[in-house]
Amino acid sequence: MIPYSKLAPSPSSALLLHPELLQLIAAKLTDVVDYISFRGVCSSWRSAAKPGAAPKQLPWLLLPYNPAAATRSFYSISTAKTYTFDCAASVVGGVVCGSSFGWLALITPDSALSLWNPVTKAEIGLPPPTGFPSYLGPEARRLVADVKSCDIDEHCFPISLGYVRRGYPCRVSLSSSPTAPDCVVFVILESSSAFAYCRIGEQAWTIRETNLRDAVNSVVLRDGRFYAFDSYGTGVVLGIDDPSARSDIPFSCGSLPLFGTFVTKAAGDNELYLVHSYVGFDNDDEEVNRLDVFKLASVEEGHQWERMSSIGDLAFFLSGNHASVVRATDFPRCTGNYVYFSEGTCGDLEELRTEGHGIYVYNIKRDRLELKRCRMKVVSDFSRSPTWVMPSLLQRL
Repeated sequence: MIPYSKLAPSPSSALLLHPELLQLIAAKLTDVVDYISFRGVCSSWRSAAKPGAAPKQLPWLLLPYNPAAATRSFYSISTAKTYTFDCAASVVGGVVCGSSFGWLALITPDSALSLWNPVTKAEIGLPPPTGFPSYLGPEARRLVADVKSCDIDEHCFPISLGYVRRGYPCRVSLSSSPTAPDCVVFVILESSSAFAYCRIGEQAWTIRETNLRDAVNSVVLRDGRFYAFDSYGTGVVLGIDDPSARSDIPFSCGSLPLFGTFVTKAAGDNELYLVHSYVGFDNDDEEVNRLDVFKLASVEEGHQWERMSSIGDLAFFLSGNHASVVRATDFPRCTGNYVYFSEGTCGDLEELRTEGHGIYVYNIKRDRLELKRCRMKVVSDFSRSPTWVMPSLLQRL
């Protein structure tokens, strides 16, 4: 029998593959985690697997987590696998308040904000919240330093008992990947008709008042203008350089939102979509969960929402602080005409601690809400609600 050592290539010879062959191998990988492992072998393998060429993945679900824990777990609906990543010390204690383009926005007990890419471990600091009306100043840092990590839920200034307090950042979103030079960061303040924004690298926030009747729920940058909407879908278009430039976007659907109203922009086609979920009634006058999708259309008077009878190959992913839309044809094993909700958006987290995680899927074609279990238990009483995150390997230039 020939010894195994004579058959197996040495580590050095296994790595000395032609660059074109390495590129062919990398192109065959369909799981972004396998792609990351491939890049981690050595510098030549990393050069053959460019970050921008990573396989497309549907959003992962960041599973409920304890902010004080040193790891975060993500469930992939593409592979039906769960991946766990270590957190840097600067991430531990931070609570997710937004997810955009593969980056999670974190807020610490003293209101500091930052962006974190769980795949690449990259971090980007954001300006201090000194311009926010809720900012407590340096005194908050001293008080928080006296609080044990296990008490973070009870004593955290921005967040108490799972809810963001009035005036604090409750949702952070990005106009594009922070790797882009023109990326704008938006901060929506809880129970406020104003929002804050800055560009990556700036040292201070700019506050913009919308004068919407209800609190701002989402902000999108489109064609060089801000589109801000409240939780009922009523919106306003604001000029960036001219504060007086303003036009209103009415929305009246005749029903109160059940899980909130989500506005998001489709990548590539610059369209704005609104997802409105509510309680309706069937022919027997029984309450049922309903959902409508609208697209923003330009009319002679300005803009208006038009209801879509079908969303075709579009698939929406919604959670408390995330809204995105993809084209199913761009992703393997993805089906259009569906809206995916995280359980924190329309589910009972207490029930899921015993039954396992769930993803609620609204079938547009059947006009029905369905539950798909991930079968991953929640064991911590400090768990925060899950959110979607699109895995990305892109690095900031």
